[in-house]
Amino acid sequence: MTIQVQTGLLWGVEGRLVTVEAERSKGIPFFDLVGLADGAVREAKVRVPRAVEASGYAWPRRRITVNMAPAHIKKEGSGLDLPIAIACMAESLKMVDGRLDGLVALAELGLDGRLRGVQGLLPVVEAAKRSGLRRVLVATENAREAALVEGIEVHAFETLRSLFLWLEGKGESQSFAFLPELSSQTSKDCFSEIRGQELAKRAATIAAAGAHHLLLSGPPGCGKTMVARRLPGIMPPMTPAERLEVLRVASVTGKIAHDVSARPFRSPHHSVTSAGLVGGGRPLRPGEATSAHGGVLFLDEVGEFRRHAIESLRQALEEGRLSLVRAEGVMELPARFILVAATNPCPCGYYGSEQRGCRCSPPTVARYQERMSGPLMDRIDLHVLLDAPSSKQVLGQAETNAEPSAVMAQRVDGARRTALERQGCANGDLGARESLALALGDPGINDFLCQALDRHLLSPRGLCRVLRVSRTIADLEGSQHLHLNHLLEAMNFRPMTPRNVLASAA
Repeated sequence: MTIQVQTGLLWGVEGRLVTVEAERSKGIPFFDLVGLADGAVREAKVRVPRAVEASGYAWPRRRITVNMAPAHIKKEGSGLDLPIAIACMAESLKMVDGRLDGLVALAELGLDGRLRGVQGLLPVVEAAKRSGLRRVLVATENAREAALVEGIEVHAFETLRSLFLWLEGKGESQSFAFLPELSSQTSKDCFSEIRGQELAKRAATIAAAGAHHLLLSGPPGCGKTMVARRLPGIMPPMTPAERLEVLRVASVTGKIAHDVSARPFRSPHHSVTSAGLVGGGRPLRPGEATSAHGGVLFLDEVGEFRRHAIESLRQALEEGRLSLVRAEGVMELPARFILVAATNPCPCGYYGSEQRGCRCSPPTVARYQERMSGPLMDRIDLHVLLDAPSSKQVLGQAETNAEPSAVMAQRVDGARRTALERQGCANGDLGARESLALALGDPGINDFLCQALDRHLLSPRGLCRVLRVSRTIADLEGSQHLHLNHLLEAMNFRPMTPRNVLASAA
C-alpha cells in the first residue's frame, strides 16, 4: 500500500508542490529515500526514525521506500521531515478517515520529536491554495505565517506525538484561520530632524510619490543617510496585496514579521557580492534587491561597491524584476524598489564643497566619479548635490520651517493615488510609450525637449525619465496637465545639466 502526503518546496519566491510517497514491503529493515534529494533531505533518514521513537511510537521493522515526486526537481531543505514521517507511519496509525485529504504538511523534526518551523512557508501555502488544498500541518512557530493566506485551515502542533494523536482522532490541534488586518504605517524618524537640505527633502518627496530612484552626493556628514532612512516613512501605505508580496519575500529570507506596516529598508555593506545583491549561489536564493521589494534599497558610499555588483542592478531598475538564468532553470525574482544611492564626490569627500577645500587631484576625482557607469547613472531619475549644513543649522539656531514626515506623507499619498487612478501604476513604473505620451499636445514642451535632445543634454532614456519625474511634480501640485515649469524642475535633477542652457532653452 502506497501512502501519499503533499508538501512543498521553494523556487525563488514561489512555492512548488511535492508529493511524498511511502511504501512498505517485506525484507530486511531498510529506509531508502529517492527523488533527487539534497544532503538536508537525505539526513531525514536519521532524524525521522529517531523523532518517531522519541514520540512513543515504534518505527516499522520493514523495508520502507520513500519517493518524492516529481523526480526531476531537486528537493532541498529539512521541511520534508514531517511529510516523510506521516507517510511512513500512516499504516501504523489508526487514522480517522479523510484526515490526509486536501492536506499539505511542512516542518522540520527534532530528535526529541518536536516540530520546528521552516523558512519559505508562505509561498508553499499559497501554492497549496492554488492547487485546491485547504488544510496545512505546520509547527506552532509557523502557524501565524501560514494563516496569512485567506481560506486556509491551519493546524499547528508542538510535537510529532500531538500530531499523530490528532490524525488518530485522539487529540486536538491549535487551529488558525484568519488574515491579519493591515496596520497603520509608523516611523520613529522624521524629516523635520534634518537641518537644512531642502533640495534633498524635495527630491525625497518626488521619489516617494513617483517611485523614482535617487542619488545623493555630498561631503561626509551632510545628511545623506538621514534622508535615505526617512524615505520609507513618507512612502504610501502598502495595500494588502503589496503587504502579502513583502511578507512572501520575508518568509523566503527568514525575516518575516507579522505586523508589517512600514516598507522594507535594506542597506547592504559595500563588500556585498553580485549574488548577495541580486541573488544567486547554490542553492539559488534571493538577494538584497529582492529583500527590498516594495521598499528602499540604500547603497551607502556606492562608489566603494564592486562595480560588477552594482551594474547587475540595471534590470531591476528598469523592469522591477530580476531573471537569474542557471542550469537548473530560470528564476524570476521581484525587485521593485526605490534605489537611494549615496556617495561622496571624491575620496576625501569635499570636492565642490563651499566650507572645506578638496585635497584630491583632478584625475583622482574623475576616476572616483566614474565608478558608476553612464548607463547606470542614466537609470537614476533624481540627482542631488548636497553641501554641509551651516553651524547655525546644526545647532538649531537658524530659523526653519521643516515639514514633518506626516505632512510630507499626506502629499505623497495624494500624488500616488492620482497616478494610480490615471494609469494604474506609479509614474516611475511607466513604459517608454506611456512616458512619451505625457509630452504630446503641448508645442512648448515639445520644442524644449527637442532642444535638450539636440544639445545632448538628454539621452532617449533620460528623456523618458524626465517626463516621468515631471508628471510626478505635477501630481504633487495637483495639476492635471504637464507644464514647462514642471519639466524645468525635473531637468534640474538630471546630472551635469547647465542651468544657463536650460534657461536659454526655455
